[in-house]
Amino acid sequence: MKIKKIYFVFSLVLFLFSAVSCVDEPTYEVESVLDDYLQRFLNEGALRGKTFNLEKQGIILKFGDLDADVAGICYYEDPIRILIDQAYWDKISKSANAEDLRENLVFHELGHGLLDRRHINDYLPNGDWKSIMCGGTEKDNRSWNINFRSIRRSYYLDELFNPSTPTPYWATKVFDGSVTEMPIIEDDFTTSLNWPTGNTTKYSASIESGLYTFENKSTEGTFVVVNIPLQTSSDFYMESSFKIQDESVNTQCGLLFGNAESPVSVNYFSINNNKRMFVGHNHCFGWYTELLKAGLFAQNFNTIGLRKIGQDIYYYINGECVYCDQLSINKQGTIYGFEVAGSCTLVVDYFKVYSNTLRSASLVKTAVVEPITATPKAVWGNK
Repeated sequence: MKIKKIYFVFSLVLFLFSAVSCVDEPTYEVESVLDDYLQRFLNEGALRGKTFNLEKQGIILKFGDLDADVAGICYYEDPIRILIDQAYWDKISKSANAEDLRENLVFHELGHGLLDRRHINDYLPNGDWKSIMCGGTEKDNRSWNINFRSIRRSYYLDELFNPSTPTPYWATKVFDGSVTEMPIIEDDFTTSLNWPTGNTTKYSASIESGLYTFENKSTEGTFVVVNIPLQTSSDFYMESSFKIQDESVNTQCGLLFGNAESPVSVNYFSINNNKRMFVGHNHCFGWYTELLKAGLFAQNFNTIGLRKIGQDIYYYINGECVYCDQLSINKQGTIYGFEVAGSCTLVVDYFKVYSNTLRSASLVKTAVVEPITATPKAVWGNK
C-alpha cells in the first residue's frame, strides 16, 4: 500500500504540550496530456451512472517506456497505477485515427483500474471484438485492432461501463435491399487499355489469357487504379475476382477507392491467404478491423466486392455480404482499383464498377500510384 504520510508538529510557546498528527493522503499523479482522456472517461462514466472519487481513491496515470509490443499496462496497486508507452503514443500522433487509438488505449487501461474489468476476447456476430477490453492472451492469432470509431464508439463505451450491453444493430446488419445499378466498367481482361502494363524497375504487368497479372517489385505497397468520372461521394458497387501469389499467407491485397491527389487518400478492403479480411484507410495507423472469414479460399481466386450507399459500406466475400461499416474519411476522388502488397503478385480475373447515377463513362489509362509510406499498416500494441 503506497501512502504518503505527512507529520505535523504543533508546539505551544509555553511548551505545555506537543501533538503529532498522521494524515493518509492518497496519491494523485496524472500527466497533463493524459488528464484530458481521464476527464473524458469520467464524463462518459457519469453519463452512464458511474462516478468515481479519485481525490479519495487516488490514481497514477503516466507515460513510461514499455516493451515493444505493449501499448499500456495497469498495475493493481493502491492507488491504481497506469503506464502508457510514450513511443507508441508518439508513433500514432500523425495518423488520421490518432484520437480514436489514444482514447481506446487510455479507456482500456482505466477499465482495468477503475472498473475492475479484465480482458474479454469474445466476438460480436459480425466478427468484431465484443469489447475494447480485448487484449492479453492472443486469440486466433489475431491483432487487437478494434473498430472504435463513428457509430461504433457509443456501443463500445456502453459496453465498457456495462458488460451486459445488448448486441448493437450494426453487428448483424447486411444489405438486403434492392438497387438499380448500371455498369461503368466491366473489364474481363480479354482486351484492355485501362491498366498499366510492361516491365519497369517497380513492377511487371501483363494481360494474357483473360488474366491481368501485376507483380510488385517494390517492398512497399502499390495502388493500381483506373480513373473514372464517378465521384467516390456517389453510391457505387465495385467487385473483382483475384488471386494473391505470395509465400506468406499474411500478405494483404484488395480493393480501394479514393483520391489520387497528393497525399493519396484511399479506403481499402483487403484479404490474405490466411482467410482474413481487413478494412481501413491508408492515412490511419493499422487497419480498422481484422476479421476471420472461413468463406475465403486460400491460395485461390476469391470474389470480393463493396457497395457504398450514403455513408454505409457493405463488404462481400464470394457472393455473401459479410460486414457493414461507415465511412469516417472519404476525400472525394475518382480512383478505383487494387492495393498490391510489396514484393507480391496479384492475378486478376475481372474488375467491375457499377453506379446508380452514371450510365457510362470514358476511361482514362492510368499509371501506378506510387507507394504510400507516411502511415504504413501496423498492428496495435497489446493492452
